[in-house]
Amino acid sequence: LFRLERYQESLDLLVLVQRRYRSTRYLDYVPFWQGVNLYHLGDFTRTIDALAAYLAGRTDPTLVPQALVYKAVAEVSSDRLADARATLERLSSEGPAASGYAAALRSYVLLREKLYDELVAFSAGVDPSRFEAAWRDRFVLYRAEGLWESGDTAGAVELYRRLLDTRAETASVAVRRLFVEASRRNDVISMEDLVQLAEIKFALIGSASCRESV
Repeated sequence: LFRLERYQESLDLLVLVQRRYRSTRYLDYVPFWQGVNLYHLGDFTRTIDALAAYLAGRTDPTLVPQALVYKAVAEVSSDRLADARATLERLSSEGPAASGYAAALRSYVLLREKLYDELVAFSAGVDPSRFEAAWRDRFVLYRAEGLWESGDTAGAVELYRRLLDTRAETASVAVRRLFVEASRRNDVISMEDLVQLAEIKFALIGSASCRESV
């Protein structure tokens, strides 16, 4: 049922298992799958409770990272940023900084909390070169933002320049930051170049979107 995206039916079946089949060896897995189904149903409060129950009990080591990621995302979605940070710190303690998604998410949480020095320190110890492109770009963007906010403009600018050829969501932030930095230096040529780059890049993206919608 879960694979068919019939999340409510899957959840109802898990409740039945919990009530009627207490002796099954799969009982310990029920809170995990309840949490995952609840997440997909958008019930983040109950997601957090279910996954916390799973993590507090007898766990399968192969499922712990997934449980922590789902729990952290639910906490971010519920604006429980301090809880999400603690969850992601536990995820890091379970082994190598799991995935690009987890690293980007932790960086995002630290940025949202304005813990810029902690963000810079954390991201300095992560090699994003093996991350999928989308998560690598977001991770680099969050590190750049941490550097920018902590006063390391030169370090931030270096990363923003690397993001100019990435997706619109990351490239647009890079263009804005580089434009601000150029204006501070009264570098009119760089400002004009950035405006031209933005016009070309985002015009191309708009054209591609139009073609996809036809």
